[in-house]
Amino acid sequence: MTLQTIDLRGNTADFVYLNFDYYAETDYLTDSEGDIVGVLEYGLLEVEWRNGNQRFNGTVIGNWNDYNENGVRHNQTCEDIDDDGNYDETEAVGDFGRNVFFDSEGLVKGVTLDLTHIWVFNTTSLDGRDWDDNCTDLTGYEVTLSYRFQSNDDGVNGNAGLAGFAVDNITIREYVFTYVTEYSIPVTGLDSQEEIEVNVGNHDFEQGIYRIDAMTHLDNTTVGTAWYDHTEVNLANNVSFCARMCSTV
Repeated sequence: MTLQTIDLRGNTADFVYLNFDYYAETDYLTDSEGDIVGVLEYGLLEVEWRNGNQRFNGTVIGNWNDYNENGVRHNQTCEDIDDDGNYDETEAVGDFGRNVFFDSEGLVKGVTLDLTHIWVFNTTSLDGRDWDDNCTDLTGYEVTLSYRFQSNDDGVNGNAGLAGFAVDNITIREYVFTYVTEYSIPVTGLDSQEEIEVNVGNHDFEQGIYRIDAMTHLDNTTVGTAWYDHTEVNLANNVSFCARMCSTV
């Protein structure tokens, strides 16, 4: 199923959300401990984006959050901030941390995909060796999204009582955010690898969509502390986290 083209060539919004509900019940394999070892049937979301003679295509994996606010990187590469071999800003939109929809656990689940912060597996090149993950912004392009259902020929499908894959309530919405306020609180006595729950503040939300940025700041300028004038070792601990929430009154 292919959606109508989404024209983002003149987009000025902060975020452009594709929202949809889905239900998935397909055939997949688990081991003796219940871990998923193979997905045999699934739904996925493909994307094509184009501008003039430029045309790209790939498979949607999820969203990326620009934690350190450095924008889209060179060649749209996804960022491993702390060099541990894993992307730090990405979140898959499929089931169980994957990019495909195969088991919604008996529920109708909702997905929010930000077309201005989209994580895709780019398969544009004719040479598969060039295929790679991109964390990019589709602003400036015409975008076509297609839902696909992949199935094998083992005969385990609807006749085995499996419902398959379905989507509903598909919407596209643009959002522009304005600054409201900020709260801060000092945190002391917290050592490396320790955790603490911090109540930053209370806010009276009105009805609407909110963007919340939470950021930690290392104070290495206070004389008398053990880390005075020391360089922060891991910058990934000190970056902004952007969350979205909907509040009603």
